[in-house]
Amino acid sequence: MPRLPTSLDQVSFWLGFIAATLFWWLLGRVRPLYLALRDRVLNLIRYIRERNLSGANTYLRKQVIQKAQHWHVASSLFSLDDLLIQPWLLAPPVHPVPGNPPQPETISEQVIPYLPDWPEIPSRLGYPRLTLAEALSAGSVIAVIGQPGSGKTVCLAHLACQVARRETASGILMDYAPLLLHGLDLPIGESEKDLLAPFYRVFSSHAPVYLQGQIKRLITERFREGRALILLDGLDELNRDQKQSIARYLKLILDRYPGNRLAISSAPEWIDGLSDLNAVPLAIVPWSKYEYQEFLQKWSSAWEKFIAPQVARQTSIHDIPNNLLNNWLVSETGFFTPLEWTLKIWGAYSGD
Repeated sequence: MPRLPTSLDQVSFWLGFIAATLFWWLLGRVRPLYLALRDRVLNLIRYIRERNLSGANTYLRKQVIQKAQHWHVASSLFSLDDLLIQPWLLAPPVHPVPGNPPQPETISEQVIPYLPDWPEIPSRLGYPRLTLAEALSAGSVIAVIGQPGSGKTVCLAHLACQVARRETASGILMDYAPLLLHGLDLPIGESEKDLLAPFYRVFSSHAPVYLQGQIKRLITERFREGRALILLDGLDELNRDQKQSIARYLKLILDRYPGNRLAISSAPEWIDGLSDLNAVPLAIVPWSKYEYQEFLQKWSSAWEKFIAPQVARQTSIHDIPNNLLNNWLVSETGFFTPLEWTLKIWGAYSGD
């Protein structure tokens, strides 16, 4: 049996030791450069991809703004920006965290319980409120609840405009793709080979031919990156089977593409079926007396700017001065939803 060598070749040993030391030293010096180079390459690829989709991105945002500006009852007269009153949501109570001191509460929170089904009571007494953008920033699915005419559609449309314009008020949602659509736009009782096909149809059906493929790629990229903002309106206008079908579809979307944001509008009596989405119901805050007056002033200004000149050209009858109409309207007592208040003002100004 051959005997193993009992001594090492010192030259080979030290050459190997020096070579290994140099290798690991060079690797340690090159590794940060490699990581920085890799990040630069990835950023360059991302920049080229965004640049190639810039036309579709611009078109999508303009289309959403144009669509949102008509999502209110008086859209035949004025745009949404002309009459907008900032929508607010009733802030839910903060749950205590074990081991941490409880969060301080306002007097209204200590006296009045959280009543999302009856927001008229806590909203009049200074209960905390938050915007829809702030509610979505936590990552939860938000269900904006309220009775018909309470302003749920305007709440979604306003956020869509903020995100499409990249306003700072939209917070972290600024770089998201706003996807504003109605419940009837989604598949109901039908199978889709591609889960995102309904979004392709809604946002590319009226687009130029050369942009349709880019819009499809843009929507796909945003969902894969977790930067899609779905704003779904009209869920309370559907029957039970339709709502359940839409809820199942949305759950498939969120499961396959996690990290995206979803806000739904619904009535308090119609939020069943949303439990699978882990939706957090937040009531929309009714208007106060000052918001009634602010809306009336905005209507009066818009009427004088857009409608009164047209009426003056078509008839010689002098209109009732706006200040007389406004004084008569503000003297009204009682509670009105935004829809009821809009129709009341509209009727007074049109002479009905």
